[in-house]
Amino acid sequence: MNQKYDILDPSGGALQILETCLADKVWNLLSRESGFSTQWLTLYFNEPEEDVWDAVDQLIDEERAYFTPAGRRLNPIWPDIGQAH
Repeated sequence: MNQKYDILDPSGGALQILETCLADKVWNLLSRESGFSTQWLTLYFNEPEEDVWDAVDQLIDEERAYFTPAGRRLNPIWPDIGQAH
């Protein structure tokens, strides 16, 4: 598994990853918020809306995030911490 998942945020205990791209920033937001409303997602970032949705598509393609069944929220798929070495 990718090393970047092996980072814990000491302040809250939430799993956080190194932010090497916009997709990583989106994933960290999803993990901190236990998901995020798609209505507000593009407003949260300063990047162009198209870039934010490209980052979301990247997360879904990499199986790091998914839409809830209603499609109104995004949630992260948590890696197995025990295997993140």
